[in-house]
Amino acid sequence: IGISVHEGQLFGWVNQLLGLFTALGILLITISGVVMWWSRKPVDSLGAPKAPRNQKLPLLLGLVIVALGTLLPLLGLSLIFILVIEFALLCRITKVKAFLGIG
Repeated sequence: IGISVHEGQLFGWVNQLLGLFTALGILLITISGVVMWWSRKPVDSLGAPKAPRNQKLPLLLGLVIVALGTLLPLLGLSLIFILVIEFALLCRITKVKAFLGIG
């Protein structure tokens, strides 16, 4: 029954219409969110708040991240890649650092 619902075959065109409206709603929310952010953001920055300085990662959160990175190796590699990019490259370029609000 789950596959029939997923493929839109269970209730015929009503199910397909519901799926269409759901997809269009998600698309509309996504596009309107980007448009609202773009119209309100400052010209010279990303519009994100500044990162707090000297804020330490809670131990439990760090352990959860390490556990998830170990259990899900692709997630772990992605997190390592992001850390390397941020600390090796992004923090060294002044304009990028100011735009992203990091450092």
